[in-house]
Amino acid sequence: MDEFSSATPVIEMANLTNRDVAALLTEFARHSNKPGFANPFAARAYLRAAKSLVDSPTSVAELIAGNRVSQLPGVGTKMARTITVLFLTGTHPSLDNMRAKQERLSQ
Repeated sequence: MDEFSSATPVIEMANLTNRDVAALLTEFARHSNKPGFANPFAARAYLRAAKSLVDSPTSVAELIAGNRVSQLPGVGTKMARTITVLFLTGTHPSLDNMRAKQERLSQ
């Protein structure tokens, strides 16, 4: 057993920029406005968060590291968690579900 075997595993990050995460939030918004999803309030929230990220002079990595994502204009606790998951993984279970549902609807 070596000295690192009991260490906490390192989380692999998707290494996304603010614009990358904003693009994923915009995709969330597009899906939220489509028939079968139709949630214009969520769509606006995703677009607000995307704009705040693009306009932020601070990188999303720094915001997450400092636990300051929810300090962005228009970003609450739930959206901050969504942004964090998008940054860490490059996707989100809800976004994956929307993509799959859209795929089924378009067949």
